[in-house]
Amino acid sequence: MTTPFDTLPTIAGYEWRTPQPDDAAPLAALEAACAKVDGNKSVTDAATWQKRLSDAAFREKNVVVLGSIDGDLIHNIVAAGRLWYQEEAHEIQGFLDGWVHPTRRHQRIGRALLAWLEARSCTNMRTRLIELGTPNLPRVCRLLIYHQAPHALQLYADHGFTFQNVEDELHIALAHPPTLELPAELTVEPYRVANALDFHAAYLDAFSTRTSDLWNEESWRHHFADPNDGEFVPRVSLLAKLGDQVVGFAVCHREDDISEADGNMAGSIDVTQLGVGVNFRQRGYAAAILAETLRHCAAAGYPLATISVNANNAGARRVYERVGFVLHERFMTFRKAVDNSPERMAG
Repeated sequence: MTTPFDTLPTIAGYEWRTPQPDDAAPLAALEAACAKVDGNKSVTDAATWQKRLSDAAFREKNVVVLGSIDGDLIHNIVAAGRLWYQEEAHEIQGFLDGWVHPTRRHQRIGRALLAWLEARSCTNMRTRLIELGTPNLPRVCRLLIYHQAPHALQLYADHGFTFQNVEDELHIALAHPPTLELPAELTVEPYRVANALDFHAAYLDAFSTRTSDLWNEESWRHHFADPNDGEFVPRVSLLAKLGDQVVGFAVCHREDDISEADGNMAGSIDVTQLGVGVNFRQRGYAAAILAETLRHCAAAGYPLATISVNANNAGARRVYERVGFVLHERFMTFRKAVDNSPERMAG
C-alpha cells in the first residue's frame, strides 16, 4: 500500500509523517537550528507552530516532517516542510517552506523534500481552483528565501525555479509612535462596511500605476478587508480623505508568524497595503497616512509593525524610513509556473 510519503527518501531511524500538535516545540527547534547556520532572523516560535498544527486538515494537506522512531526520540525532527497559499486576481500561488537540520544536509533530503512540496502544492492549488470554478487560472509555486547559501540557490535552479525579486522587510517599534503629523486638511476614518467601497476605490486609484492585474471589489475585500478574517484589523486600517475626496488608504493585518524570540514581537501588525491616489502624490500624504496608521496601531496595543518593499523601490523605502521604519531582513523570491495543460490538470 502506497502512502503520500513514498516518494521521499528512507532515512534509517526516521520516518516521514504528518505532524501532530505536540510536534510544535521540535519544529521550532529545527527552524532555530537552521537559522543559526543560515543567518536568517525569521524563526517561528513554538506557540505559532502549535496554532498551525491545531488544524487537522492543515496538518494532513500542508505539512510533512522527518521524525525519529527511536523510543523517547519520537518527536526529534530533523527535516520538515510547510505549504501555504495566496489567491491573486490573476493566479493562485503556493508558497513552499522547508528545513533540513544542518547535520542532515548534503544527503539529498532537501532535493526530495522540495520536489514533494512542489507536487503537493500543485495538487492542492488545482483542487482549490476547481472549488472556485476557475480551473484554468495559472498556478505558481513560490519560494521566499531569507538566506543566500550557494548550495540552496543551486537547488532551486535545478528544480526550475527562477529568481523574481528582492524585498526588504522593515520594522518599527511602536513604544514611541511616529511624530509626523497628519496634514490639517486630511481626515481619516477606520474601515467599516459603510466605507468599504471607498477603500476599494482608493486601492484602484493608488495601484493603477503599479499593475494591470487589479482586483474587483468583491475579490479585493475577500483577500484584504474581510471583517470575518481573524487577521484583518479594521480599526487600524484607515481611509484618508480631503473633504469628500478619497486620498489614500492603509490596510493592516495581524502578524501571527513573527517570532517572540526575535525581540518582543508578539502581537505584531503588518501594513499590508498602503497607497495614495495619482492626483494626490508628491505632497507628503503617504508618509503622513502611514504615521497616522502606526499611531492607531500603537493605541490598539501593538508593540511592533512591519512593512515590505521591493529592494529597487527607493522612493517607497524613503517614505517608510522617514516615518521611522528600519531594515530588519532582506529576502529573495523565486518563482515557478505550473503546467495547467489538460494532461497535467488531470493528474
